[in-house]
Amino acid sequence: MRNLLQEKEPSSIPIMPVPGRMKKIVCEIDEYLLVKIQNLVNGEKTSGIIKYNSVNELVRQALQSYQKGQHNPTQPRKLGNPRIPYSFRIPPTLYELYKS
Repeated sequence: MRNLLQEKEPSSIPIMPVPGRMKKIVCEIDEYLLVKIQNLVNGEKTSGIIKYNSVNELVRQALQSYQKGQHNPTQPRKLGNPRIPYSFRIPPTLYELYKS
């Protein structure tokens, strides 16, 4: 029988992010827009025509198209809508674009 009470060596946790790993960002998103995006993703999964697997994937692809100049998000927003914090994981290249 294994000795489960035996102390294990603590796993080393890297302090600096490893190049090539996904980076986490947290931003506030319009709550109504987030619900629309979630409904879009869930509707695609229900219909069997899946273009986006998750909200995170949709945001990543939107950032990539913006980076390539294919999309210009200049739609006016309603500033009175409630905003909620939401976190995403994006590749380092998009992280640099987001931080700029």
